[in-house]
Amino acid sequence: MKPETVIYMIHTINKNERGRAVESYKLRGTHSPKVYTLGPRGCQIVGKTLGIKVEYYPFSKRQGRHYCGINDILYRIVKALGIDNVIQRVKWWNTRGAKQVIFNEWAQTLAQLGRPWDEEQAKEGI
Repeated sequence: MKPETVIYMIHTINKNERGRAVESYKLRGTHSPKVYTLGPRGCQIVGKTLGIKVEYYPFSKRQGRHYCGINDILYRIVKALGIDNVIQRVKWWNTRGAKQVIFNEWAQTLAQLGRPWDEEQAKEGI
């Protein structure tokens, strides 16, 4: 394995962390793209680093399609802005963080319209 390959990096991370920090999956067949996700050990590491609980969910095909969509969005952002600008300007949120950003913005919009904000009701709609 060449040191610059993704597979090599994942192998090294998993070896150094003594567990499944990063997992990879093929979506369809032999020549399909791989998707990468945090494994159980990776969730522990990220949770400890950020000071939040990060849940591990076993991989599913539906989740794989979601990863491909998210990766496509990130690829287009990097292509449009360049990697240096992305590193400096783009914040990439986990699901919990993204929901909180959306809820906060929505609450402000509703407050400006004079409408009540019910976070529990909003969460049920997701």
